[in-house]
Amino acid sequence: MTRLDEPAPAVTSNDAKDISKVNIEDADDTLQALENYQSQLGTPLSPEDDRRILRRIDICLIPVLFLSYLFQYLDKQAMGYSAILGLRTDMHLVGQDYSWASSLFYFGYMVASGIVALLIIRLPVGRFMSAAMGIWAAILMLTVLCKNANGLWAARFFLGFVESSIAPSMSLIISMWYKRSEQPIRQCAWFMGNVIGGLVGGLLGYGVGHIDGIPPWKALFILFGGITLLWSVICWFAIPDSPLGAWFLPIEDQVKAVERVQDNLTGIKSHHVKRYQVIEALLDPKTWLLALFQFTQNVPNGGVGSFASIVVEGFGFTTLDTLLVQMIVMIRQINPDYIWSRFMGYCLIIAFSANFPLTLAMITSNTAGFTKKTTVTAVVFIAYCAGNIIGPQIMFAREAPSYPSGFAGVLVCFACSAIISMLLRFYCIWENKKRDNIHIPSEGFEEDGGPAVLASLNLTVEGFLDIQGSRKKKKKKKKKKKKKKKKKKKKKKKKKKKKKKKKKKKKKKKKKKTKKTKPINMDFFMYEEKAGREQSSYLQTGFVPCGA
Repeated sequence: MTRLDEPAPAVTSNDAKDISKVNIEDADDTLQALENYQSQLGTPLSPEDDRRILRRIDICLIPVLFLSYLFQYLDKQAMGYSAILGLRTDMHLVGQDYSWASSLFYFGYMVASGIVALLIIRLPVGRFMSAAMGIWAAILMLTVLCKNANGLWAARFFLGFVESSIAPSMSLIISMWYKRSEQPIRQCAWFMGNVIGGLVGGLLGYGVGHIDGIPPWKALFILFGGITLLWSVICWFAIPDSPLGAWFLPIEDQVKAVERVQDNLTGIKSHHVKRYQVIEALLDPKTWLLALFQFTQNVPNGGVGSFASIVVEGFGFTTLDTLLVQMIVMIRQINPDYIWSRFMGYCLIIAFSANFPLTLAMITSNTAGFTKKTTVTAVVFIAYCAGNIIGPQIMFAREAPSYPSGFAGVLVCFACSAIISMLLRFYCIWENKKRDNIHIPSEGFEEDGGPAVLASLNLTVEGFLDIQGSRKKKKKKKKKKKKKKKKKKKKKKKKKKKKKKKKKKKKKKKKKKTKKTKPINMDFFMYEEKAGREQSSYLQTGFVPCGA
């Protein structure tokens, strides 16, 4: 792989056919920004520097993302905790009203997924995510003003609309900073905020449950929203928009941070929406397999997550004990000698949540092109929302608190998830074998109206694949042309043969006519004398005249 500080190879007339033309405006934003860091490009990246920079990124970035997702989980689950703290009674929720409040959160999430994908491309990721955190914190606190189901539904819809930005933003931030091999564990690291959020939320809910001045559920919403609002201000300054300009790295290390991830060939940041990448993402079977997988995983998530407190309370626990007992689910399995076996099964259900960060890691580490990456993420999150919308609806109010139909649906979805994951595995194996046969060229891209730019500097594999694809297309075109030429030649040969045959036939006919015998005409005879000897020469006949 060519290093960042090496000059682009000269473009010769012989290489021109193998080089695709691209506009520098369509290149990665980070690549364009490197023009301002030319003086730092000469220092090679040593293994010691690599480890030092990685350690620095882990210390300064991962805790911020972890806490951000923790607060997002608390805010999302606030209604689940408040369901047993008086919210359903004060809001006069009956029948499926509570189920629709849970589903409408994900309706907002789903509607915003496409918009978020566009905004992430256009706007600085760190600032965008921080602003979204502040907005949803305000919405959460204003939920205490709702008086009925309609108000709660509206608040939940807009809360989901804004919260939809957090997970896609975090997964893309990880792809900016980390190598492909480093990404899965970092994706899981920030997703651990989900688990710790369950522990913290249970403790805070237990404490808030003892408040007498205002309804406990209102105190819970104000507390969670206020903490998130303060944290959003910190995130505004703490989360950099890209490696270049990161507050915790000196300028030289910022450039090295870009250099260390160029082998990912998946891009860092681009503010241009590329239509061909959108189309490519929608036509990729992996996109839809991942989407189906997330759908089947999140039907259980929507049902069990939203109704967790109600289900556990139905086991026989008191309201406050329910909040404490739910914490255990996040830590370990429970000995059935002390707790009912049904609760044991409920504890094991939480294991499915590990699939979410792994899915995001697959997208960020294996999808080339920033636009394609955001498109695939948007499709997967739409499926995520669809599952969470349907999940609460299969928890029928008439079946409370055991919800047998709902848990039957959960089992069916888990079985489908296993089948889809195997299909995805076999498809990836087949595709990897096919890609192993592709030779990635080292040529550069010729910039329109300017010097050549290295394909590796585009920080995305799409450039290499474009060249490879164009070569294949050229080969196919050449083959087609050759076939056409061969066909034309064959046709010409056939025509020539036919013409020759016709000419031969005509000649034969003429010869036959000339071979017919005619009466001897003595006027045709001629006498020649050659070398003292008389010879007779005649036309059309071989007779020698008498007396000759």
